[in-house]
Amino acid sequence: MIAAWRASGMSFAEAVCAQPKVCALDLAPRQKAMPDYAGALNYAYHLDAAKLAALLTRHATQRLGVRHVRDHVTAVTMADNGDIASVTARANGEIQGDLFLDCTGHAALLIGGQYGVPFVDRSAQLFNDRALAVQVPVDAESAIASQTIGTAHRAGWMWDIGLPTRRGVGCVYSSAHLSDEEASDELEAYLRRTAPEVAVADLSPRRLTFRSGHREIFWSHNCVAIGLSAGFLEPLEASAIVSIELSLDALIDYFPASRDAMELHASRFNRLFSYRWDRVIDFLKLHYAISRRDEPYWKEHREPGATPDRLRDLLRIWRDQPPSSFDFPEVDEVFPAASYQYVLYGMGFSAPRQGALGQAPADQAAAVRQVRERARALASALPTNREYLNALRSTAALPIAEGISVQ
Repeated sequence: MIAAWRASGMSFAEAVCAQPKVCALDLAPRQKAMPDYAGALNYAYHLDAAKLAALLTRHATQRLGVRHVRDHVTAVTMADNGDIASVTARANGEIQGDLFLDCTGHAALLIGGQYGVPFVDRSAQLFNDRALAVQVPVDAESAIASQTIGTAHRAGWMWDIGLPTRRGVGCVYSSAHLSDEEASDELEAYLRRTAPEVAVADLSPRRLTFRSGHREIFWSHNCVAIGLSAGFLEPLEASAIVSIELSLDALIDYFPASRDAMELHASRFNRLFSYRWDRVIDFLKLHYAISRRDEPYWKEHREPGATPDRLRDLLRIWRDQPPSSFDFPEVDEVFPAASYQYVLYGMGFSAPRQGALGQAPADQAAAVRQVRERARALASALPTNREYLNALRSTAALPIAEGISVQ
């Protein structure tokens, strides 16, 4: 599609898919009459996390026979072979198990506290370590954006997520390049530009601190770290939830039938997730490594030592040919080649003169025309996000959905 895109005069995204036009018009990715979970475009729901957790708890305990204990772990008892034999909870006493999932968040009580698995700090590649988050009220009939809007600033970026009753807005930044007060000024200036009707001075942003990095290994003995206990990377691509899902999928596939096989399963799991964390870091770093901004923060991101070796090598290859599936060989890549193409060409990376071999120029041009026609058809057929969500609420309770976004 490279040659046809160049000839079209369109942005890369507009040439290869219909989503940009739909997003520009604040349209929903589906009509209410469509079957559940079917849509004209890929999409995802924004969920109220607390309500979703309550729903999953009810489902697991009432239908799946799961025993749910809410308590605080105060001690860990080890077996002679180095496994965790049990944990002691403040109110429920000793709880034994054969396999333990460490879901204790940043504390990593089991994988870090008990087994001492080191935390691998990746802040040399990803500088951001703080965020200011605020909820901005919106008018009941205001437009709801179809996508999260990310906007760069001098030492980081802003997120802006549209929901029916509010916008979730945040300023992510590097404390080595921007003070907390300066970050607050950046956020206030952004809100005054994008929400002039709101009394910005009355809002109270929350300050969050984090370290970008992950555990050296994720499965040690009979303990598997999943979620924040495994690691956390800055939220530019919201990779935390998919990492949890992929971890659970892999655990199911690698679930040991006996203790004898556990070390083999752990070894395979650790190799896979070391690869995945590295690939997520590559993709996040891509946004910074090819930026042309000239502030110190952005210049330092482009220094050779701040870019992972594999990404640096791929950027050299991509001068001559576009990203392809051969660059990302795993079955379930978190970010496939197409994701890299969107960022590369959306940010002005010099595209090769020719795309992959095998598709004639006439076929490429026809594909671009097809995309344009599909975009026009969807623009005339789809409701706005506000209309869609209002219609959905009028006929069914939505206990956990807050909004939808085009993917």
